[in-house]
This record gives sequence, structure tokens and C-alpha cells, in this order.
Amino acid sequence: MKLSCLLVSSFVYMAACSVHKLSREKGDFCEAPEGVGTCQKTSNCDGIAYPNNYCPNDPVDVQCCVPQKCSAPYSNSLCRHTNQGCSGGFFVKNHCPGDSSIQCCVNSAGGGDDGPSCTNPAENTCAFYSDCLEKKMKCGDEGYPIGYGMKYCKKFTKARPQLSAKGKAWITKTMLCLQRNLIPFATGQQGGTCARLKDFAFGTHPGCYVSSGVCTLPPSDWEVIISTVSIKELFGSLEALKATLETGVNCVDFYQWLIKKGIIKIVDKVEDAAKNIWKKVSDWF
Repeated sequence: MKLSCLLVSSFVYMAACSVHKLSREKGDFCEAPEGVGTCQKTSNCDGIAYPNNYCPNDPVDVQCCVPQKCSAPYSNSLCRHTNQGCSGGFFVKNHCPGDSSIQCCVNSAGGGDDGPSCTNPAENTCAFYSDCLEKKMKCGDEGYPIGYGMKYCKKFTKARPQLSAKGKAWITKTMLCLQRNLIPFATGQQGGTCARLKDFAFGTHPGCYVSSGVCTLPPSDWEVIISTVSIKELFGSLEALKATLETGVNCVDFYQWLIKKGIIKIVDKVEDAAKNIWKKVSDWF
């Protein structure tokens, strides 16, 4: 009896071992660090194809493919290894698990039914400047897309909790307005140099500020806005100064507040942009 039990136990153990060592075939399930996938050719993998030995007995071009969705706002796109490429789209960092070699592959035509794209920037995001505008224009770190657009988009996002409900709504509308105005440059519909892009972009600022409701904000929100866009940056270039002055034309209360706070002191040195505005504001005193 003991001998027969031993033989049966040995048989069960050997059978279990043989099953464990069976090779995985294409289409079989496999398990990788980021989840369960299937063994398939890398050319057919729409998710993360792991070059590691998770399908050990299959050909080299058969790997464990895990369909991992990206995090919001790219939840309709899939994560991929950068060495797989992103045909027809572009990679976005920090929206996938794993190391930097795994990134979100966003389709430039849409990135999914509800995902943002270069033709449809998402609210309260800044990726448009780096992933679309800079990718297309290649203006460098000091150019408008990265040096101004991306920089201050992130600053305003960080300052958002300090604003009133109206102030938060203003940031959302303004950020989206500024990005939508630049879609033609990001998609290639509008050509030109980085200098032309910069001039065009600054020219859209006043309209976005005013149409989004800067005039109706409480002074506490104006304080946050001015502290976010520093005085040096606000008036450090002719483009930024002109944009602010032009905003004052349609927003005299805000402009008057800037003067009373002592923020605008160099306005009389820019006669070409400020002469008419200064006259209108002076009438208030």
C-alpha cells in the first residue's frame, strides 16, 4: 500500500512538473510585471511588448503583450515600449507604469474618443505646448512653446488652489483659449518661424484674458495672477507689456488696480503702446 501511494505521488509530481515546463504557444496567456497578457508577435502588439523571457519557447519576435491603458487624460490610449515606436502618433511621458522606456502612445489624430490631441487640447493640461506645439515648431527651451507657454501654464496650474471659484474658472478658460488659438501652428496648417509664432501667440493673450473674464475677478485673484506672472516677466519683454496694456483697454478697473498697486510704473516709457490707455485711465482720477 505504501509503495503504491508513493508511486502515485511521484506520478502526480512528475505530471505537475511536466505541465509547468510546457512551452507557451502564440496566443497563450503570459504574466509580465505590469499585468497579464498574451504571447504574440511584437508587430501585432497594441500594448506593451516585453523583450524579457516571458514566452521562453516561442520565436524571438513573439513576446508577452500586455494591453495597459494610459492614465488620464489619455485613458483611451495604450502604453508601449518606446522601442516599439508609436506609428501615427507621439509618446507622452508619466502616464504609464514602469520605467521611462514605457510611455503612452497618443494618436495625433485624436488619442481616443475622449482623449486630448493636437487638434483638441484638454482642459487644465499643459502637454499641448510640449507634445504638439514644440514637437512641430522645434523652437527650443527659450522659444515660446516651452519658454513661455509651458512655463506659465504650469505656474498657473500650481497657483490654482489659491484662487476663488471664479478665478479657477478663469484659469481653465484662459489656458484652453490660449492653446486653441495655436492649434494651426501645432498641426502644420499654419507655417512660419518661431518668431512669427511668438508674435502671433502674444497677440492672442489679451483677447483670451478678457473673454475669459479677468475684468470680473475679485482683487484677491488679481493678486495671485500678478504674483504668478512676476513683474519682471510680465513687463520684461515688449510682447508681454503690449499684451498687458491692450488688456487694460477693455479692462480699465483692472488696469487702474495695477497702477494703484504700484505695479505699472514704466508705462509712460512705452508711449507707442500706452498713450491712449494712459489717457483713458487718467480720466478716472
